Amino acid sequence: MDGDKTGESAESYASRSFSPLSGHAAAVTNSGKAVTWATSSQGDRFGQLGRGKGARLSPAAVEGRPERVTAAFTGGGKDSGHTALLSEAGHLFVAGCDRWQQLGLCSPGTGAAGYTWEGGRIWRSEFKRNGAIEELLGEGGTVRDVALGADHTVVLSGNQTDVFSWGRGKSGQLGSRGAPFVSAPCRADGLSEKPGGDRISAVCALADCSATLAADGEVMKTAGKCSRALLDGFVECKRAARERGLIK
Repeated sequence: MDGDKTGESAESYASRSFSPLSGHAAAVTNSGKAVTWATSSQGDRFGQLGRGKGARLSPAAVEGRPERVTAAFTGGGKDSGHTALLSEAGHLFVAGCDRWQQLGLCSPGTGAAGYTWEGGRIWRSEFKRNGAIEELLGEGGTVRDVALGADHTVVLSGNQTDVFSWGRGKSGQLGSRGAPFVSAPCRADGLSEKPGGDRISAVCALADCSATLAADGEVMKTAGKCSRALLDGFVECKRAARERGLIK
Protein backbone atom coordinates (compact mmCIF):
# COMPACT_ATOMS: atom_id res chain seq x y z
CA MET A 1 0.00 0.00 0.00
CA ASP A 2 1.39 3.42 -0.82
CA GLY A 3 0.72 6.77 0.82
CA ASP A 4 -1.61 8.09 -1.89
CA LYS A 5 -2.31 11.81 -1.37
CA THR A 6 -0.16 12.01 1.77
CA GLY A 7 3.06 11.99 -0.21
CA GLU A 8 4.62 9.46 2.17
CA SER A 9 4.93 5.68 1.87
CA ALA A 10 3.59 3.18 4.37
CA GLU A 11 7.16 2.57 5.51
CA SER A 12 7.41 6.21 6.65
CA TYR A 13 4.41 6.05 8.99
CA ALA A 14 5.39 6.92 12.55
CA SER A 15 2.53 4.80 13.96
CA ARG A 16 -0.24 2.59 12.57
CA SER A 17 -3.41 0.91 13.83
CA PHE A 18 -5.60 -1.72 12.16
CA SER A 19 -9.08 -2.94 13.09
CA PRO A 20 -9.88 -6.05 11.02
CA LEU A 21 -13.40 -6.53 12.39
CA SER A 22 -14.57 -2.99 11.56
CA GLY A 23 -12.60 -2.90 8.30
CA HIS A 24 -10.56 0.26 8.70
CA ALA A 25 -7.08 1.49 9.54
CA ALA A 26 -5.34 4.71 10.54
CA ALA A 27 -1.76 5.92 10.63
CA VAL A 28 0.34 8.97 11.38
CA THR A 29 3.03 10.19 9.00
CA ASN A 30 6.41 11.44 10.16
CA SER A 31 5.18 14.96 9.42
CA GLY A 32 2.29 14.59 11.88
CA LYS A 33 -0.58 14.01 9.45
CA ALA A 34 -3.35 11.52 10.22
CA VAL A 35 -4.15 9.11 7.38
CA THR A 36 -7.18 6.78 7.29
CA TRP A 37 -8.38 4.11 4.88
CA ALA A 38 -10.84 1.23 4.62
CA THR A 39 -9.69 -2.37 4.51
CA SER A 40 -13.13 -3.66 3.50
CA SER A 41 -16.20 -2.40 1.64
CA GLN A 42 -17.84 -1.59 4.99
CA GLY A 43 -14.80 0.23 6.37
CA ASP A 44 -16.43 3.66 6.45
CA ARG A 45 -19.96 2.53 7.25
CA PHE A 46 -20.01 4.57 10.47
CA GLY A 47 -17.79 7.44 9.35
CA GLN A 48 -14.79 5.97 11.17
CA LEU A 49 -12.41 7.34 8.54
CA GLY A 50 -13.29 10.81 9.83
CA ARG A 51 -13.17 12.32 6.36
CA GLY A 52 -16.78 13.40 6.02
CA LYS A 53 -19.40 12.40 3.51
CA GLY A 54 -18.25 10.60 0.40
CA ALA A 55 -14.78 9.96 1.76
CA ARG A 56 -12.61 7.88 -0.55
CA LEU A 57 -11.82 4.42 0.71
CA SER A 58 -8.15 4.62 -0.28
CA PRO A 59 -5.49 6.12 2.05
CA ALA A 60 -5.77 9.89 2.38
CA ALA A 61 -4.96 12.51 4.98
CA VAL A 62 -7.62 13.70 7.39
CA GLU A 63 -8.12 17.37 6.53
CA GLY A 64 -8.96 20.18 8.92
CA ARG A 65 -6.76 19.05 11.83
CA PRO A 66 -4.90 22.15 12.99
CA GLU A 67 -2.75 20.19 15.44
CA ARG A 68 0.13 17.84 14.73
CA VAL A 69 -0.95 14.23 15.38
CA THR A 70 1.33 11.79 17.20
CA ALA A 71 -0.73 8.56 17.31
CA ALA A 72 -3.84 6.99 15.77
CA PHE A 73 -6.07 4.24 17.19
CA THR A 74 -8.81 2.09 15.65
CA GLY A 75 -11.47 -0.19 17.09
CA GLY A 76 -14.90 -1.65 16.54
CA GLY A 77 -16.70 -4.80 15.51
CA LYS A 78 -18.74 -6.05 12.55
CA ASP A 79 -21.53 -3.59 13.43
CA SER A 80 -19.43 -0.68 14.64
CA GLY A 81 -16.14 1.15 14.16
CA HIS A 82 -14.47 4.18 15.68
CA THR A 83 -11.14 5.99 15.48
CA ALA A 84 -9.16 8.22 17.84
CA LEU A 85 -6.29 10.61 17.17
CA LEU A 86 -3.89 11.93 19.81
CA SER A 87 -2.33 15.29 19.08
CA GLU A 88 1.06 16.62 20.07
CA ALA A 89 -0.75 19.11 22.30
CA GLY A 90 -2.30 16.18 24.17
CA HIS A 91 -5.81 16.53 22.80
CA LEU A 92 -7.93 13.51 21.87
CA PHE A 93 -10.05 13.60 18.70
CA VAL A 94 -12.68 10.94 17.93
CA ALA A 95 -14.93 9.89 15.03
CA GLY A 96 -17.09 6.96 13.97
CA CYS A 97 -19.81 4.90 15.60
CA ASP A 98 -21.33 6.38 18.75
CA ARG A 99 -24.16 3.91 19.33
CA TRP A 100 -22.86 3.13 22.82
CA GLN A 101 -21.34 6.59 23.42
CA GLN A 102 -17.90 5.14 22.72
CA LEU A 103 -16.81 8.55 21.42
CA GLY A 104 -17.31 10.03 24.88
CA LEU A 105 -19.01 13.13 23.49
CA CYS A 106 -22.41 12.51 25.10
CA SER A 107 -23.39 15.97 26.30
CA PRO A 108 -25.53 18.84 24.94
CA GLY A 109 -22.41 21.01 24.65
CA THR A 110 -20.91 18.75 22.00
CA GLY A 111 -24.08 18.39 19.93
CA ALA A 112 -25.02 14.88 21.02
CA ALA A 113 -28.37 13.98 22.53
CA GLY A 114 -28.34 10.64 24.30
CA TYR A 115 -27.16 8.06 21.79
CA THR A 116 -27.66 10.14 18.64
CA TRP A 117 -26.24 13.10 16.74
CA GLU A 118 -27.88 15.50 14.28
CA GLY A 119 -30.67 13.89 12.28
CA GLY A 120 -30.83 10.84 14.55
CA ARG A 121 -27.47 9.46 13.39
CA ILE A 122 -25.56 7.08 15.66
CA TRP A 123 -22.19 8.04 14.22
CA ARG A 124 -20.00 11.04 13.57
CA SER A 125 -18.08 11.21 10.29
CA GLU A 126 -15.74 14.05 11.25
CA PHE A 127 -13.26 14.15 14.12
CA LYS A 128 -14.25 16.12 17.19
CA ARG A 129 -12.11 17.01 20.19
CA ASN A 130 -13.02 15.12 23.35
CA GLY A 131 -13.17 17.67 26.15
CA ALA A 132 -14.47 15.23 28.76
CA ILE A 133 -11.14 13.44 29.13
CA GLU A 134 -9.37 16.78 29.48
CA GLU A 135 -11.66 17.66 32.38
CA LEU A 136 -11.00 14.30 34.05
CA LEU A 137 -7.24 14.63 33.66
CA GLY A 138 -7.26 18.13 35.10
CA GLU A 139 -4.87 20.99 34.47
CA GLY A 140 -1.52 19.70 33.31
CA GLY A 141 -2.84 16.17 32.81
CA THR A 142 -1.84 14.29 29.68
CA VAL A 143 -2.88 11.20 27.72
CA ARG A 144 -0.21 8.50 27.43
CA ASP A 145 -2.11 5.80 25.55
CA VAL A 146 -5.51 4.97 24.06
CA ALA A 147 -7.22 1.67 23.25
CA LEU A 148 -10.50 1.07 21.40
CA GLY A 149 -12.60 -2.05 21.91
CA ALA A 150 -15.69 -3.08 19.99
CA ASP A 151 -17.90 -0.42 21.58
CA HIS A 152 -15.75 1.22 24.25
CA THR A 153 -12.71 3.43 24.73
CA VAL A 154 -9.89 3.20 27.29
CA VAL A 155 -7.39 5.98 28.06
CA LEU A 156 -4.20 5.85 30.15
CA SER A 157 -3.16 9.04 31.89
CA GLY A 158 0.38 10.35 31.64
CA ASN A 159 0.81 9.69 35.36
CA GLN A 160 0.75 5.96 34.46
CA THR A 161 -1.63 5.33 37.36
CA ASP A 162 -5.11 6.44 36.29
CA VAL A 163 -7.14 4.72 33.55
CA PHE A 164 -10.35 6.21 32.20
CA SER A 165 -13.02 4.49 30.11
CA TRP A 166 -16.40 5.03 28.48
CA GLY A 167 -18.93 3.46 26.13
CA ARG A 168 -20.56 0.06 26.44
CA GLY A 169 -19.84 -1.65 29.74
CA LYS A 170 -22.35 -4.47 30.14
CA SER A 171 -19.63 -7.13 30.21
CA GLY A 172 -17.50 -5.20 32.69
CA GLN A 173 -15.04 -4.08 30.01
CA LEU A 174 -14.93 -0.52 31.37
CA GLY A 175 -13.36 -1.65 34.62
CA SER A 176 -15.79 0.53 36.59
CA ARG A 177 -18.03 -0.40 39.46
CA GLY A 178 -21.35 -2.05 38.71
CA ALA A 179 -20.60 -2.83 35.05
CA PRO A 180 -22.87 -0.04 33.69
CA PHE A 181 -24.67 -0.84 30.45
CA VAL A 182 -23.39 2.46 29.01
CA SER A 183 -21.14 5.01 30.67
CA ALA A 184 -19.83 8.50 30.05
CA PRO A 185 -16.08 9.04 30.61
CA CYS A 186 -15.04 8.14 34.17
CA ARG A 187 -12.12 6.67 36.11
CA ALA A 188 -11.81 2.90 35.67
CA ASP A 189 -11.02 1.82 39.23
CA GLY A 190 -10.70 -1.82 38.20
CA LEU A 191 -7.88 -1.01 35.77
CA SER A 192 -6.17 1.86 37.56
CA GLU A 193 -3.34 1.52 40.08
CA LYS A 194 -2.97 3.11 43.51
CA PRO A 195 -0.65 6.12 43.79
CA GLY A 196 2.87 4.84 44.36
CA GLY A 197 1.96 1.40 43.02
CA ASP A 198 3.01 -0.36 39.85
CA ARG A 199 3.24 1.91 36.82
CA ILE A 200 1.08 1.18 33.78
CA SER A 201 2.90 1.50 30.47
CA ALA A 202 0.09 0.96 27.96
CA VAL A 203 -3.53 -0.13 27.56
CA CYS A 204 -5.16 -2.60 25.17
CA ALA A 205 -8.77 -3.32 24.23
CA LEU A 206 -10.36 -5.92 21.98
CA ALA A 207 -14.04 -6.85 21.67
CA ASP A 208 -15.46 -6.66 25.24
CA CYS A 209 -12.06 -6.91 26.95
CA SER A 210 -9.70 -4.26 28.33
CA ALA A 211 -6.24 -4.66 29.83
CA THR A 212 -3.27 -2.74 31.17
CA LEU A 213 0.33 -3.57 30.27
CA ALA A 214 3.58 -3.35 32.23
CA ALA A 215 6.80 -1.99 30.75
CA ASP A 216 7.78 -5.47 29.54
CA GLY A 217 4.46 -5.91 27.73
CA GLU A 218 3.00 -8.35 30.26
CA VAL A 219 -0.70 -8.01 31.14
CA MET A 220 -1.26 -6.42 34.55
CA LYS A 221 -5.04 -6.17 34.97
CA THR A 222 -8.01 -7.13 32.80
CA ALA A 223 -11.69 -6.17 32.71
CA GLY A 224 -14.60 -7.69 30.82
CA LYS A 225 -14.75 -10.87 28.78
CA CYS A 226 -11.05 -11.57 28.44
CA SER A 227 -10.57 -15.10 27.19
CA ARG A 228 -7.10 -16.47 26.49
CA ALA A 229 -7.80 -16.07 22.79
CA LEU A 230 -8.50 -12.36 23.25
CA LEU A 231 -5.40 -11.83 25.36
CA ASP A 232 -3.38 -13.59 22.66
CA GLY A 233 -4.99 -11.19 20.21
CA PHE A 234 -3.24 -8.22 21.80
CA VAL A 235 -0.33 -8.77 19.40
CA GLU A 236 -1.29 -5.76 17.29
CA CYS A 237 -1.79 -3.58 20.37
CA LYS A 238 1.61 -4.53 21.75
CA ARG A 239 3.26 -3.93 18.37
CA ALA A 240 1.83 -0.41 18.26
CA ALA A 241 2.87 0.26 21.87
CA ARG A 242 6.45 -0.84 21.10
CA GLU A 243 6.41 1.25 17.96
CA ARG A 244 5.67 4.31 20.12
CA GLY A 245 8.25 3.36 22.76
CA LEU A 246 5.66 2.72 25.50
CA ILE A 247 6.76 -0.87 26.21
CA LYS A 248 9.87 -2.92 25.53
